[in-house]
Amino acid sequence: MTQSGTIEASKAFYMDPSSYAPFDYNEDHQVYELCIDPRDTNEDVPVVAYQTSGGLIGRGIDRAIVDSALGYGVKRIHTAMEQEADITRGVLEGAHRNTCKLAVGMMAVLEEVAFPDDKTLEAFDSWEKHYFESAATARDARIKAMHAAGYLLQYWNMGGYADKAAQLADELVDTVDLRQPGVHNVMTMVGQNNAGLYVVNHSATRGLRRASVFRGDAKVADTAYHDSLGRTVSIIDTYTTDEDRHLRTAATMLRSAATRQVVAPQESGLVYLEVNPTRYREAVEVVAA
Repeated sequence: MTQSGTIEASKAFYMDPSSYAPFDYNEDHQVYELCIDPRDTNEDVPVVAYQTSGGLIGRGIDRAIVDSALGYGVKRIHTAMEQEADITRGVLEGAHRNTCKLAVGMMAVLEEVAFPDDKTLEAFDSWEKHYFESAATARDARIKAMHAAGYLLQYWNMGGYADKAAQLADELVDTVDLRQPGVHNVMTMVGQNNAGLYVVNHSATRGLRRASVFRGDAKVADTAYHDSLGRTVSIIDTYTTDEDRHLRTAATMLRSAATRQVVAPQESGLVYLEVNPTRYREAVEVVAA
């Protein structure tokens, strides 16, 4: 997966705090959304975008888990995505073509959320300090999210989601595309997946300078998946009670941890890094996970 002799140089780039910058916004003050895919796009995207696995598709999964847990019914992924986009402010929803691993592997990720292995749980536990005031609150929210994901998994399996994964993935990307007529919010990924690293970013204010990864003096050989988990949690502003927000935060954290375990387990040789906020708002530190 990685190119011999290049991983250390690439790691140095991703561990440099200056490789992360404040998010860019469009004229409607929306942050741009991309998937965590490590490949380049077929367009020059100079903006610092917010990244989450699957883009709006991933956030739709979170919404469906939480609505199930809150008793609002078990919903189709299409419905959950539409509702998420309609009520979430400040995000120009995005996705990408040319095989989104989250979209195609959605059921495997959901199963990992519902029945997480030890490494997924270890990741959740190590991240909770960034998002919860107490471990007990985090644990209670996590258990509720897991149970709801189990019900959702059963419902979506009965709906044939697993049997038509590739077709469904295309449909979901089209759903994102059709929400913004005339706006180029769905990218096409190109080139080889040369990911040698996986970055989970807990900062709510800074994202990866993706353009530097592929262009200019900082161009790297071994790219990285980059998950803006801190930003994803920060945009959860549509729930009216602390309990509901805690549940959504736990669902989002579980999806991030599950995606990493399904798509790029550490046994495959990837280097795990984490970006942590500091007490200075415009600064981060990067550490080995």
